[in-house]
Amino acid sequence: MIAGCDDVEECNRQCAAQQPTACVTAGHLYEFGRGVPADISRAFQLYIQACNLKFAGGCYNAAVLLDTGKGVDKDTRRAHELYAKVCAMGSKTACARATDLSEPGKT
Repeated sequence: MIAGCDDVEECNRQCAAQQPTACVTAGHLYEFGRGVPADISRAFQLYIQACNLKFAGGCYNAAVLLDTGKGVDKDTRRAHELYAKVCAMGSKTACARATDLSEPGKT
């Protein structure tokens, strides 16, 4: 695991201690049901927590869920905002998706 946490409980503890990589790792575990029942809503919350800690991976993963509507209400406006935030952090992939969402007919 990227955060150095072996299981979801440890990742959740580290996330609660403001370790954004642990939040993203826990988010992945919940999103894909690895070691815990899949819970996209919980994954989204963890990604947003990492994003609020200025961790690009959390913002990007939350944006993807919002963009696709996977397990959360589809919200392209909010997805665009998060992609733009990650773009400002240097992600060309996020910049491209933010551009796509800002052009009519591309969503």
